[in-house]
Amino acid sequence: MTAFVIVASGLLTLALRAGFLVGGRPRWESRAAPYLQQMPASVLPALALSVMLGATAGPDVWARWGAAVLSVAVAWRSRSLLATMAVGMLSLWCLHALGV
Repeated sequence: MTAFVIVASGLLTLALRAGFLVGGRPRWESRAAPYLQQMPASVLPALALSVMLGATAGPDVWARWGAAVLSVAVAWRSRSLLATMAVGMLSLWCLHALGV
C-alpha cells in the first residue's frame, strides 16, 4: 500500500508539472490574483505558528517563545525577512546557551 501511495503521488506531481510546462502558467481571475500572490509569504508564518503552538512542554519552551517574541518585534519594526530570521535564530541560540 505504501509503495502505491508513493508511486501515485509521484505520478500526480509529474502530471501537474507537465501541465505547467505544456500549458504555461494558469490565468487567474483579477479578484483572486492579489490573494494568490501573497500565498508564499503566508506559508512561513503558518509553519512557525504551528511549531510554537506545539511547544508547550520540554526544556526549550521558554527559549522558543522568547525567540519568537523577539522575531515578531523585529519583523514589525524592520519589515525585513533577513533581519527577522537572523534575530530569531541568534536569540534562540543565545537563550539556549543561557539555559533559559
